[in-house]
Amino acid sequence: MWIEALFQRHAAKLTTVNRKEGVRERYRGYTDWCGAVGLTVVERRVVLKGEFQAFLTLGGIVHRVDATANGVRGVILGEYRSAWRLELRMPLIQLALAGRYGIDRQDVSVGVQRLDGTGLSEATFDARRIANARREFREMSEYVRQRYGIQP
Repeated sequence: MWIEALFQRHAAKLTTVNRKEGVRERYRGYTDWCGAVGLTVVERRVVLKGEFQAFLTLGGIVHRVDATANGVRGVILGEYRSAWRLELRMPLIQLALAGRYGIDRQDVSVGVQRLDGTGLSEATFDARRIANARREFREMSEYVRQRYGIQP
């Protein structure tokens, strides 16, 4: 499985036997979950660069993109807050993934999941929420540009 190959590639950075086994055990639940649900990973470690007609660019990493019955799901791995759906970045990530794969934004969901394979939670944002996020991002971008006197 790809996660075992990733572990092997980075194992030299783990300096003690206890640390190596701790990391392996931590991800065992995740790899078990992947196998149990028959996960189809489209891409992993997707670097996003969202252009939203603003001075700033939304950038970051989506850890895993899965094939789903409706399209694709972008997943950010790690601990997350219960209010993750309210984060400005989430509808923008949905829009960026739709653009990347050339599919309708309603065929894309975004989600979060803990590193042990538990807690997968996903959402698909409607057109109004996406438009509001784009507007807010452009306004924030313009504020930064003006605040620091940067010419467009």
